[in-house]
Amino acid sequence: MPRCPHLAPPSPQQGFTLLEILVVMLLLSILVAGAVLSIGDGGRADRLEQEARRLQQLINLASDESILQSWESGVMLHQQGYQFARYQAEGWQLIDDPMLRPRQLPEDMVLELHMDELLIPLPLSEAHFQEQAQSPQLLLFSSGERSPFELVLAYRDPPELAFRLYSPMLGPIRLEREAGPW
Repeated sequence: MPRCPHLAPPSPQQGFTLLEILVVMLLLSILVAGAVLSIGDGGRADRLEQEARRLQQLINLASDESILQSWESGVMLHQQGYQFARYQAEGWQLIDDPMLRPRQLPEDMVLELHMDELLIPLPLSEAHFQEQAQSPQLLLFSSGERSPFELVLAYRDPPELAFRLYSPMLGPIRLEREAGPW
């Protein structure tokens, strides 16, 4: 009985199809593109933006707490970090809240404070701040008002990128990315 050619068993392949080669090339190009993008600046810009957004949100949280708890609070800044305090009869006391705990910036980042278009010198560290027994530089009032300020968060070396927090007396705190030097 004659066999039909279309029912014959398939012969083993001798190579790859064009579609298989294209799929492998596409996957390799995606992997290479991902590697190149992640190497870029080592994620420095993302880390800086993350720290700036954290600071912005924590100041907003402390401001909201001041309104809800009817207390006056503030932000104590130093070049390597910041902490939150509230005013009590004994004077300024650190806020005992895990969310508003003292924060240290990564070693390669630094803060700058500008008020009324003047650069305000910040203590070098928390220890220097404690030695001088200073009040907070930024005040957050129970009325919802706050000290107008500009905070710059940048890398120490080289400062080619910075994030600036703008805060009016009332209203939202704006976060803007800047290319240095500023």
